[in-house]
Amino acid sequence: MELADLSKQTRLPIDRIASGGELSRFLLALKVCLAARAPGLTLIFDEIDRGVGGATADAVGRRLQALGQGAQVLVVTHSPQVAARGAHHWQVGKRLTQGASRTEIAGLGTDARVEEIARMLAGDVITEIDGASIKDSRELARKVGMMAPGTKIKVTLVRKGEIKNLALTLGKMPNEQHAKADTNDEMSGGDSPRLGLNLAPAKDVAGSGDQGVAVVGVDPNGPAAERGIKTGDVILDVGGKAVANTAEVRKALSDARTAGKNTVLLRVKTAEATRFVALPIKKA
Repeated sequence: MELADLSKQTRLPIDRIASGGELSRFLLALKVCLAARAPGLTLIFDEIDRGVGGATADAVGRRLQALGQGAQVLVVTHSPQVAARGAHHWQVGKRLTQGASRTEIAGLGTDARVEEIARMLAGDVITEIDGASIKDSRELARKVGMMAPGTKIKVTLVRKGEIKNLALTLGKMPNEQHAKADTNDEMSGGDSPRLGLNLAPAKDVAGSGDQGVAVVGVDPNGPAAERGIKTGDVILDVGGKAVANTAEVRKALSDARTAGKNTVLLRVKTAEATRFVALPIKKA
């Protein structure tokens, strides 16, 4: 199937111009259209609302509700806008018992349902910054942490069930520690190959955790970008060695080249999962 890219007005295969979230929502729209022709279906959607918030999340919820009129629809969601549209609710949680992880599912009655949705809505839930969707608190901290004090931003949030749009100016926290990123390409120079990355210790970048080095800049024309590494990712290991700063990254790369390797394996933590990425380290 091909769709037209709005920027280029060129028809391309859908898997080349749509993100994973867009593919999921395209599938939702398609199933809404087809459900009327095939009643009695059971459909399962796992976090189809991921990466959207505010009015978009509410629109997804309304379409799922419409789909449920002619089919049995099961939805896994963290969005209160989507959950509020459901006819029945189950709370899914995990518990560590005797060293084993167990999944628990509990049906919610009317009062418990209201209480759970209220918990999901507790406080202000930020869904977008400058029009870009916020998936979770980690991504929120990472985005804000990369902005300088004094930056003006537009924030979309849910407050007591209502969508609010605010214009804010970022302040400076007392005794704030700033991430000291290597502003030069830390993978270049000396015996290290150029991979097109700027890194900082993860512990110095808000929302990146305490382990590894955070990617704070990516050359769009570099080999790292070609292999899907993005700003906000965290590199945990390089060549099987844990890294905590750019010096350790350089050393791991140098060791790999000394061993005669042409590629090095990185263990990278993204917002969705932890994956392995093989990057070329042979000098041109």
